Amino acid sequence: MGNSQSKGPPWSPVARYSPQGRTLLADDLFAAYFGPGSSRRFRAALGKVSRANAAQDFLPTSRNDPDLHFDAERLGQGRARLVGALRETVVAARALDHTLARQRLGAALHALQVRTGLG
Repeated sequence: MGNSQSKGPPWSPVARYSPQGRTLLADDLFAAYFGPGSSRRFRAALGKVSRANAAQDFLPTSRNDPDLHFDAERLGQGRARLVGALRETVVAARALDHTLARQRLGAALHALQVRTGLG
């Protein structure tokens, strides 16, 4: 077998669980699901989800909202907001409103981030 050490930061869960022993990239996910081809649009969509995620720390309506960040032991309220955002993501995607779906998915994923204290 090859080297079991993964590339990338040791704290990266993706690096630890990559079947090839390296960090998974968006192109790898695209190819695994769709087969060979250009993943340019897929990467662009991931960028939009990522920007929606990051925006949660800066938008006046969300940056200090303990429910959106599961702060202050507000687990029930945080869970309700998370489930709501995921439902809105599915509804928007089914309605082919991909812009809204990406925004709501990014917001939902923000609440699931693991705080590592590394940055």
